[in-house]
Amino acid sequence: TGLLNIDGTTGVRLEYNNATRVDCTSTGVSLVGDVDIADKIVHTGDTDTAIRFPTADTIQLETGGSVRTHIHSNGRFRVGCTAQPSATVGGFQLDMGSYPGSLRLSQGGGTSGTDGAGITVYGGQNGTGIGAAAATGAVLNLVNTNNTDNNQTSVDFSNSNSLSIAKVIGKNDSHSNRTGSLIFSTSNSAAPTEKMRITGDGKVRVGSGDPTYNLEVYGSGAQHLLVGSTNASGATLVLDGDSNGDGSGTDYSSITHNTSGNLVLTADNPSGNAVMMFVTGDGNEKMRVDDGGRLLIAATSGTARVHIKGNGGDGIKIENSGGTNAAVIDLKNTLSGY
Repeated sequence: TGLLNIDGTTGVRLEYNNATRVDCTSTGVSLVGDVDIADKIVHTGDTDTAIRFPTADTIQLETGGSVRTHIHSNGRFRVGCTAQPSATVGGFQLDMGSYPGSLRLSQGGGTSGTDGAGITVYGGQNGTGIGAAAATGAVLNLVNTNNTDNNQTSVDFSNSNSLSIAKVIGKNDSHSNRTGSLIFSTSNSAAPTEKMRITGDGKVRVGSGDPTYNLEVYGSGAQHLLVGSTNASGATLVLDGDSNGDGSGTDYSSITHNTSGNLVLTADNPSGNAVMMFVTGDGNEKMRVDDGGRLLIAATSGTARVHIKGNGGDGIKIENSGGTNAAVIDLKNTLSGY
């Protein structure tokens, strides 16, 4: 049933049961059917480079006598290792078999490691629109395929014990409406908790939960907001609500702690007649300083430097609450001849 056919024109052919199994011609060797190999295929003259089948359902590529690529029986694809990469095992692993959807990359130095590991994605686009596809050169895209609203995807940062110490979370507020929030979480001796949130409509809360206003600092206990200058150049909070909101020109107001340490309240508008109004209690104005420097109490206009408007019985009271000196009103005219 076996036949070796040698033909000076067509080549050498090995047959079995009248069917060609091996065909050797001037262009190479053709095999028909399976080839059984006990362990490895070795590169001639380079015996430490091989394709191996070390155990059942396993394929391994070796160069220089070391494993370079390993395909495990459960479908795991590994480069540079045969065991799963970890803090102390360097290598790359892609799970697309029994455990799909996982990727690991480790330098393997453990708690005393001194070499970093990284992933670089290259791309090129020439657009300039923020978020436009034509402007995005490289993309890391995280997709939660489950359509339950308020589920999430995240980028986690972990310590040497593989415990998460910080997260950047993308929250799917609504899959159908394409609405989402960005949440920043950090840890303080425990699992990370939310410290800041940016909602889909651009509102920001430093704290946790959905903000009501455009910018909030929210939490238990006393809350503080600092605007500071590290070289004593002053600090200013600018408010621009009557024009285009750019805080330029003369159409804005401000609160300043100047370089002399004084608190300066400034009200200005393009017409140069801005007033400073004080509203308390029921939301109605109680006092103002007008553009002429007049102090108006319970009045919106007046000609005197101090104008107090009352409703029967109102007036000015000066009271000495202790000590030996009496309460005094001192009136002085500095003009000569009077």
